[in-house]
Amino acid sequence: MTALVEASIEQEVEQKLERAQAEIADRTVALEVANQRYEAALMIAQLLGPLVEKDGLAIVVADVVDCWRSLPSTTRKAYEERLYETELQAFAGDYTIVVDHSWRSPDREDALKDGAVEVMRRLSWQIRIAQIRQRQVLGEPLDIAWLDQFPLPADAD
Repeated sequence: MTALVEASIEQEVEQKLERAQAEIADRTVALEVANQRYEAALMIAQLLGPLVEKDGLAIVVADVVDCWRSLPSTTRKAYEERLYETELQAFAGDYTIVVDHSWRSPDREDALKDGAVEVMRRLSWQIRIAQIRQRQVLGEPLDIAWLDQFPLPADAD
């Protein structure tokens, strides 16, 4: 009987240990994501502050980090050589270029009058934020095809 009780206690302790380890792993990932969002926010706020409203900035920051974490390690490694403080900030720079330039084509750019470029940039960000919101509402995963355009060439802009 004692052996049976000891085995039961040992099994219970092992289960509690496994749950604790899983919780630690979850909290570690959550902390890492929070730190990455803070880092991305510093970059995104500088680049988009006047273009995007605060709630939009939060959505973009979260999406930048989600995209970053979804990139293959080989793609993330390509950002190590960029002249930014961190690879994530380099990626955030590329992300903003892709959205900023999403409306551009030679015929459109030539036809725009002064000030229209700023309007088009704002619209590009509104569209991107709407796409992110739609994906979240529908519970859809990130568009991996969209991520395939990264990294941009080092001289892009």
